[in-house]
Amino acid sequence: MKKASRAYNQSKKKVTDSLNKSRHQKEVRTDICAVYVRLYTDEEQSNFIYRTGGSCRYVHNHLLSWHDERQEEYIKDNPGVSPYYTLLISTKEYGKRLTELRHEESAAFLKDVNSKICQQAMRDLVTSFTNHVRFPEDFGYPVMKKKKSNIYSFRVPVDAIPGGQSPDGICCVNGNRISICSGLKDIHFKCSKRDRRWLNRRQKEIRSITVVGTPDGKFYASILMTAQPITAEETDMILSLDCGLKDFMS
Repeated sequence: MKKASRAYNQSKKKVTDSLNKSRHQKEVRTDICAVYVRLYTDEEQSNFIYRTGGSCRYVHNHLLSWHDERQEEYIKDNPGVSPYYTLLISTKEYGKRLTELRHEESAAFLKDVNSKICQQAMRDLVTSFTNHVRFPEDFGYPVMKKKKSNIYSFRVPVDAIPGGQSPDGICCVNGNRISICSGLKDIHFKCSKRDRRWLNRRQKEIRSITVVGTPDGKFYASILMTAQPITAEETDMILSLDCGLKDFMS
C-alpha cells in the first residue's frame, strides 16, 4: 500500500508540475491580432508600392536561387546526404549576399527602396526555410514569386514605421489617415469604426505592416498588433469561452 501511495503521489506531483508549467507558458505568451484596412493612394504612392513590391519579389527570388545553388553544392560535396536535404544558411550570410546584391549594377534599382524593407523580405525567407525544416508537414519548401500574378506585397518592420525608433513609440495613425513608411505618408484608409478607434488608441503596439496591391489596382494593409487582454466592459463584441475540462477542474 505504501508503494502504491508513493507512486500515486509522484504521479500527482508530475501532473501538478505539468499544469503549473502550462499555466506559466500561457501567462508569458504574447498574443497578436491584425487589422485589415483599405488604402486610398495617389499616383506617386501607388507607384511606390509597385516598385517596393517588385523589389522585394526580386530579393526573395534571387536569395532563393542563391540558396538552391549553395544547397546543390553541399549535397554534391557530401554523397551520403539525402537529395531532399534542406540546407539552413545563417541570417548573417543572407545579409552579406543582400549587401553584395544591392551594389551590383543589375540590381541598382534596389538602392531606391528602403533597405529595412528589403532586409525584412530576406528575414521572411529565412523564416520560411526554418519552418519548413522544423514542420515539413505544415510548411512547404519556399517557391519563387511570379511577376505575372500581378500581386505586389511587402512587409514594413517596426523600425521603418514612423516613430518606431523613437522613445515615445509609434505614432503613425491619425484619425483615418496612416503613415506606413518614408514613401507612404498620410494615406487615407477605411475600415470599421471599431477597428479605426482601436488603431488610434493602440498604435504604439503595432509590430509590422504588410502592404498588398491586388491585380484590380486596389491596395490594402494588414496591421499586425500586440493583443492586450480586455474585459467585457471594454468591448461591444460578442464574447465566448472555450474551456477544457482539465483546466476547468484545476
